[in-house]
Formats: sequence, C-alpha cells, structure tokens
Amino acid sequence: MKKLNLHLLFCLWAMFCLSLFVSCDNDKDVPQDGLPGYWYCSDDSRIYCLMFSPNGTGQVTYHTYSDGQWNKWVLPLQYTLYDGLLTIKPEGGEIRTGVIGINGNSMSFTDGSSAIMFTRYNGSEKIINELKKEYEDSLEENVDTVIEGEFIITENSVRNVISSIYNHLCDYEYRQMLLEKIRLTQKDFYDRPMPGITPSTPHVANTWDTAYQIINMANLVINELNKIDMNERWRIAYINEAAALRCMVYYNLSQLWGHVPYITKSHNNRILHEAIQSSPILSQEELCPVLDDILQDISILPEDKYRITREAVKALRAEIALSLGHKEEARYLLQDCQANFYLLVDESSHPEIYYIFGEELPNYTPEKTALLLKEAYMETPEDTSAILTGWETQKLWWGYWTMLKRTGHAKAMAGCEDYELLMPIPQAEIDLMPSLPQNPGY
Repeated sequence: MKKLNLHLLFCLWAMFCLSLFVSCDNDKDVPQDGLPGYWYCSDDSRIYCLMFSPNGTGQVTYHTYSDGQWNKWVLPLQYTLYDGLLTIKPEGGEIRTGVIGINGNSMSFTDGSSAIMFTRYNGSEKIINELKKEYEDSLEENVDTVIEGEFIITENSVRNVISSIYNHLCDYEYRQMLLEKIRLTQKDFYDRPMPGITPSTPHVANTWDTAYQIINMANLVINELNKIDMNERWRIAYINEAAALRCMVYYNLSQLWGHVPYITKSHNNRILHEAIQSSPILSQEELCPVLDDILQDISILPEDKYRITREAVKALRAEIALSLGHKEEARYLLQDCQANFYLLVDESSHPEIYYIFGEELPNYTPEKTALLLKEAYMETPEDTSAILTGWETQKLWWGYWTMLKRTGHAKAMAGCEDYELLMPIPQAEIDLMPSLPQNPGY
C-alpha cells in the first residue's frame, strides 16, 4: 500500500478541519461533473474517504487502525466549485479555497510542497474493507516474532530498536508540542486556527499512542537484552539508554495528563493495549520519584549530542525535581551541567518542525539548562520575567508549557481554565479502561 508521510496525513486531517490550502500545477477548469462522487486515499493505518454530492454538500470519513481495531469519524461538509476553484467548508470549520487537479479517476491536493493523491471509487464499503484487510494482512506478515509470549531479539537488532525509539521520539515531540501550541494559542505551527482540545481530538490520541509505542520499544530492550550473549558494557549502555528515553517520555506524559498507566514489560503490539489496561495508574507525584530513582542508577550512556547523554539525564532529573518543588536538588544537578542533546529532524516527515528549528530539534541545551538553573533560584517577579523572555528568545518550545505551569503563568498565557492545564485522556482509552479516570472538566 502506498504510504503518505506523516506531515501529509496531518495536512489532510487539517483540511478536513479546514486548515489546508488546495492547489494543483495546472490552471484548467475542472468540469463540474468531475468532482461529485467518492474519493479515497490511504496509508498503512489510515483511510480517508471524501464524498461530494452534486448539490454542494458532502462528508469526509476518516478511518484509523489502532490497538487491533478500526475507528471511524464522519464530518459533514459544504463545497463550491467555480471556474476551477474549489471552496470547502466542513461543519464548524474555516473556509479555504484553492485549485483542484482531476485526471480521470485521480485527484490531487497539494499544500505547496507535496501532493496528496485520491482515487475515485463507487462508494462501496467493500473497497474500504479490502483496504482494511490489506493492511491487516501486512500486520500479520510483519508482526514481531513471538515464541511463548516472548520477543526474539539479537545483538544486531538492538541498534535498530534504539534507532526506532529516536525516530518515534521525533514524532512524539512533534505531537506534544502541537498539542501545547493549540492549548496556548488555539493555532497550529502555521498559525492556522485549530478547534478546541477534547477527549475525542485525534491529536490527543495520537500523542498518547506514540508515547506508549516508545515505552514498549524501550521495555523490549530493557527486558530482553539480558537474555542474549554480548559485551557486558554494551549491554548496560543500551539498557541505560532505553531506560533514560523511557523516563523522558513518562515524565512528559505525566506533565500532559497528570496520571498515566505505568507499564514496564514489553508486549507484542496486538496485546500492548491490553497490557496498558492492566497496569497501575500513577499520578505525577507518584511517578516522578520512580523515574528519578531509575535515572540515578544510570551510569553508562553515549556521548553523542543526537543521543541522550549523562548530562542530558542530569538536566531531565533537574526538571523532574523542579516539577516536585525540589529546587535545592535541581540547583545541585544543574551546577556545571553541560547538557547538549538534540534530535535529528527529517524535513520530509516533519516539515513544520524543520521550518522552525532546522535539522536539529533542541531538547537539553546549555541555554535551556541555564534557564532551568535560574528557575531553581527564582525568588522575585523579575526572575520570572527573565525566565519567560529567555525561553521565548531561545525558541525553547520543548518544555515551554511545563515551565509555564511550574512558574504559574500557564493560565494567563493560554487564557485557559484550571482544568485545561492537563490534557483530556483519550476517549478511546477511557472506553476500554474504566479504571482510568478522566481528568476533571472533560
């Protein structure tokens, strides 16, 4: 099945919420009878269906595959087509207009950099079910090898797992920063208006799911690496790296949602969700000390600025300490801290982030650790003002929202209510895990 990159998928969904400009590379008029009908596009786990009726109405249907099942959303829309220009207005959305390209049974939309291609079909659910079956069959072919419930992992595969963690971490940070920007500004990275955040907002579920994919991969390394014969120092280094990255994700999860399931075992993707449901639920106050205990025991880590280092771990521990109000501990950790940790950003997969930061997404930098240290010594309003200015000047978006919450400025900056300082638990998780309480206000 032909894949679309992550950015295109986000752009497509944004179009459905009416934040996508559409265009094509020719200026010919599109016949009025060329647009009405059914159109679809798909990647591995998502299927999008557009329906345009001749009377100027229609709908978009959005299918996603997660945790062994398909989910479906339907959004009504209105449209006009005049002189080759298509104007689309989904229910409750913002109007956007652009040029559309139709060639036989193919239709293209573009956001100015890459085209999204749709295929015409007859509206039959059979075609959609075949696409779903194609994806499910591909899962069966590529499913993680399991023997008696255990993963098979080799020394040669460890590096690939670690690399995959970093790739997913880029996705996670993108999703988290997008959620936080929407909360702060009600806009996306291109300053386009975005709807309010609810338990059913796709960005919420996507951020949550990506986090637990990382956690599961990290658990795989931590739990399984002791079962193979390899150099002991390398074994410890890989386990430490996976543990540090897992702690980093768990800390950020706790900051976003307050209480989260804590899972430490690796599972096949098909049963991961079940494992999450049976895991203990820890509050931020309960989870942060657990994470700090793990991070204290980490000794061997790579010294590569594109991988988490010992100095980055110190900065992470300091941020955890600040979130718990332990300023003295944060000062101790941050004195002479030389953290310099970035993620490499793929322009094709994350053009929004690439546009803002370039190829390096800063996580823990000398500038950030200096501001964290200043926060640890913060005593006066003037100190707070200098910290806010420093974050904004350095474009330190990763951690900005949590800093605002720690310093008591989040509500004023976002214009939000108390309950909106936390994100809503994804509704799909609440439905499947009744023991997981929804955050108040949602």
